[in-house]
Amino acid sequence: MSDFLSWDQDIDLDLLLGEYTEYDPEPSDSDEECYIAKKKKSEPVPDTCIKPSYSCPVCKKTLKTISGFRGHVQKQHGQNLRASDHRTHADSKLPSTVRDALNESSFAEIFPTALQSSLSNIANDPFTINDSITDICKFVTNSALVQDILLKYFQPIFVETTSNISSSCDKEQMFRRLHISRVKPELTNTFHSHCPSHSLNHTNLFLQMVHEDIVGEIFKVQTMTAVQKSTSNQEKLTENDQNILYYIAGYTIRALQKRYTRYSTKKLSVINKFTDNSSGVNFVKQYDKWYKTQDRGGLQKPSDSLF
Repeated sequence: MSDFLSWDQDIDLDLLLGEYTEYDPEPSDSDEECYIAKKKKSEPVPDTCIKPSYSCPVCKKTLKTISGFRGHVQKQHGQNLRASDHRTHADSKLPSTVRDALNESSFAEIFPTALQSSLSNIANDPFTINDSITDICKFVTNSALVQDILLKYFQPIFVETTSNISSSCDKEQMFRRLHISRVKPELTNTFHSHCPSHSLNHTNLFLQMVHEDIVGEIFKVQTMTAVQKSTSNQEKLTENDQNILYYIAGYTIRALQKRYTRYSTKKLSVINKFTDNSSGVNFVKQYDKWYKTQDRGGLQKPSDSLF
């Protein structure tokens, strides 16, 4: 029996250590800040947001502990599996609109652009002195069949229906799947069968470079796509959206007036200029539906310039 503790066993270090700090935080120099910090109480966090769970890959049953997972897969399915390879997180129970931000259809739209960027990065890398790598990049660029093979291979790595890539736990699982795919020979053999003119070593080296570069390109293209969609959606304001904006503008004016009434007459005079006190009709007043519904005498009508 070894005298040393082996960390290669199935131990969840995050759950074991928790949030550990070597030193206690020093109190603030300000007595007022110390008093406010002591007065504020942190809200209790539900256990489901802290403790991970473990999903059985055979029957999809969710277990709360490592021992429960290992006992289940051994007794029910006769398998010896590592619980850390099948760990899920409470963030997986997010609404589908949030959880499926990167689904199969969106990944199929993002991947071709990301792949072309990765191929360009690899071919133009000054440290890539092997001409075979450059030739393979050109071959993949002109081969729709090979691009489709890479798409189907990388899709299960980045798209997982029970995970949310924004959480640290799911990022860890994503990089675990990426590492497993790098050491498996299936992709190298399949790729080499479509590109036999290059050696197996050069093919494997090229695929390793793709694994390293494709992650950043996928997230870059995903971010750019999200920004473009957000920009286009901002330009499309419905009538209900404008009614709400009209109400928020009036509420903002009232809140600023209450704040600066006693302190700054100069700022108050500027704020009052954004108030519409006229009895005439203009294009802004057609959006006063929420204003009329919520007003109890204190709301202000925003002027054209503020709205």
